Amino acid sequence: HLSSKDVSDGLKRGTLTQGTLRINRRNRFDAYVTPESATPTTVTDIYICGTRHRNRALEGDVVVVVLLEGKELEEEKAREAERRVKRRKDGEERQKKCDMEDEEDEESEEKEETRIYGKVVYLVDRKNDQHFTGTLHMDLPSSRNNRPARTPRGIPKTIWFKPTDKRAPLIIIPALRAPHEFLEKPDDFARTLYRVKTTDWPVSSPSPFGTVLGPIGQMGELGTETEAILIDNAVEWAEFSEEVLACLPSDETPWEIPAEELQNRRDLRSERILSIDPPTAKDLDDAVSIKPLPNGNFELGVHIADVSYFVTPNTALDTEAFRRATTVYLVQKAIPMLPQLLCERLCSLNPGVDRLAFSVIWEVDADANIVRPPWFGRTIICTAGKLSYDHAQALIEGRGWSEDDVDQSGAALPPPTLYGGAGIEEVKTDVMRLYDLSVKLRQRRFEKGALAINSIKLWFAVDEVGNPVDTGVYQIKEANRLIEEFMLLANMAVAKKLVQSFPTSALLRRHAPPLARAMKEFVIFASTLGHPIDATSSTTLQASFDAIPGEATRQVMRLLCIRPMQRAKYFCTGKVDFAEYAHYALNVPLYTHFTSPIRRYCDLIVHRLLDLAIKLDAAECGEDGEIPPHIASLVPTTEAVNSIANQCNARKDASKAAQDASQNLYLCAYLTRLCSSRAEEAEAAGLPPPPKGVPARGLVVKLGPRSVDVLVEEFGIEKRVWVEDLITAGDAVGCALD
Repeated sequence: HLSSKDVSDGLKRGTLTQGTLRINRRNRFDAYVTPESATPTTVTDIYICGTRHRNRALEGDVVVVVLLEGKELEEEKAREAERRVKRRKDGEERQKKCDMEDEEDEESEEKEETRIYGKVVYLVDRKNDQHFTGTLHMDLPSSRNNRPARTPRGIPKTIWFKPTDKRAPLIIIPALRAPHEFLEKPDDFARTLYRVKTTDWPVSSPSPFGTVLGPIGQMGELGTETEAILIDNAVEWAEFSEEVLACLPSDETPWEIPAEELQNRRDLRSERILSIDPPTAKDLDDAVSIKPLPNGNFELGVHIADVSYFVTPNTALDTEAFRRATTVYLVQKAIPMLPQLLCERLCSLNPGVDRLAFSVIWEVDADANIVRPPWFGRTIICTAGKLSYDHAQALIEGRGWSEDDVDQSGAALPPPTLYGGAGIEEVKTDVMRLYDLSVKLRQRRFEKGALAINSIKLWFAVDEVGNPVDTGVYQIKEANRLIEEFMLLANMAVAKKLVQSFPTSALLRRHAPPLARAMKEFVIFASTLGHPIDATSSTTLQASFDAIPGEATRQVMRLLCIRPMQRAKYFCTGKVDFAEYAHYALNVPLYTHFTSPIRRYCDLIVHRLLDLAIKLDAAECGEDGEIPPHIASLVPTTEAVNSIANQCNARKDASKAAQDASQNLYLCAYLTRLCSSRAEEAEAAGLPPPPKGVPARGLVVKLGPRSVDVLVEEFGIEKRVWVEDLITAGDAVGCALD
């Protein structure tokens, strides 16, 4: 690694670039660094080829890279060309097993030729004590002939740890840091998952050293695999520390709103305010209200839990919330960002109790046009009822509530309790008014070019011990869209306010346009099916989807269009050009997250910034518009907001990876159970055993030289099936096409 001085000088001169390292999940020898700030020479990701040029950096590390030039670049390209030749020869050998036409991947060749090559020269930031899950091995997993040195007793001086995450390197474990029972009988622990942390990585070593923290459990067990998912994604699920809990109000006596807050906040407790959430939700972030005005317009309100009142800056509680950054929702449980006292009680907008809120209130006409700028402020509310999406949907469809109602998974759904004298007819009137406005807002959004693309989300029903017994695709209905529209409206309004008040310190969320190459492939594929796609903009893309006949076909095409899409990211306005602020899918210039502060740290910071913006409006600025010192001292710097954005992005990505892995884990468990049930039923009926697996309808979305990409919409699965593997297993069915 270069010295810190050389790195500092290189970054200032622009000869070095800083960014975050990403390693290919399918091929750990390919890695990329995304520059934190683009320059004319680094407009795209920098390709880091092989572990040598990664220079001991791991997934997610913040690194400094130098671009390869001259002889070094030519040598690296030559080595990459040799690797491509080897991969092609390997492919040809595998191709011989398949009766499919071979094809050259010209796009891949073009991509490799236009890569910008680099190498890591400095490690800026790495999480301390990185933990991994995986299996222990006496010998090097990739070579059984490579046996380590052994003690006189025949025990090796070091053993090997193979991480489950293929992006991580093999880890060397000194025997003194290894479990004694494994050293004695290693074969007994072949299916045991262990937790290991890295300790050091000497310059002379091809692999880092680590120590075994202990066993997690046996592969295949739901509890073991879930814990492994959390560890691999660095999700913190331990109980909150005493220092953090000491920041909370006392739990011994009921908490009451202080008199000072009653005096300084707008009191909305007499208003009929409703929350609409999933039936099992306990952390109720948001609520909505609507009230007719004498002039025929409506007062529309979005009310968000005021978490910033309880979580103040520079406290142990705030530090822990920043570290976790998000609540992680697994199939069977949620890992909260905040202690239960806050997320389920004091902050949660539970019905019938006074709660602190941050509200955005508009005056709108009957066509959902905003009549005047929104009012922002801290409020006190008391929601009249906790409705589930199914409750609201029943009212939208003209049905009432019944004790016999069930939700999508078949669970009982009794009618909600209403408070403050509210009756079902009044609540129904409010819901229908909100629904009418939401439909008009949504229609207008799409007329302006918004894009609707959603991935498949499954629900699971579990038995008394937590095993999945049923599953299905979660249906998005009008009630879901009702809440979505008003949350979007609030987020956009707050984003505009923050940019006006703090042009270089606002925390926003942007969505870059799709990846050009992947979108080109999608457009070509769609055209082969007879569906012309114009991907010029989100507006033309949405119009193309609308023109596809049949809702089922439109839904499948939208699912396939997810692949080219990039993930939305948080950012600080002082770090990005204004032209890049926009949100592609929403087709709006400014957007942020304001509506979920109980479960997202970004929203908590946005609340603090909005509070400062309100105070700024009430203060007297200097003649040149200078912010008064007592407010300026509270406004976070560009660097501070950028650091928060980076942390929120990292934890958001890790949270999504954990949630996806949890869904896949439970789906595998459910399908395994289904296979066993089918076999048992056949045996009980005296029938021959059914074929292995679960029959399901799939759509072939891509034919490769040796593989078939299949989408199984019923289970939200998109997988690549290798033909030679099917031939080996005796499951392949061939066909000839003219």
